[in-house]
Amino acid sequence: MKSMELKPKVFAVRPGEEIIWGGSLLLLLYRGDHAILLEPQPGGRTRFRQRERFRGPMVLLMGGMFRPTEQVYHQMNQALKRRVEGKP
Repeated sequence: MKSMELKPKVFAVRPGEEIIWGGSLLLLLYRGDHAILLEPQPGGRTRFRQRERFRGPMVLLMGGMFRPTEQVYHQMNQALKRRVEGKP
């Protein structure tokens, strides 16, 4: 898979709540926005959510990239869960 260089910009940072960032390629051909959201839950727990949104005509040609990217994010989320819960 060929790599792409993006220069993402941070759109919002609300400590303890959210971080939203994104980037684009060749103006409107591709845009990807990413968010990490922290949601308070009963019992002092926190729900971690991650959201991605991809837009633009180039997305139609990038179908094969999304599955490997999703797997990497899933692995990262599982590692974060283990670390937060104090599990090896």
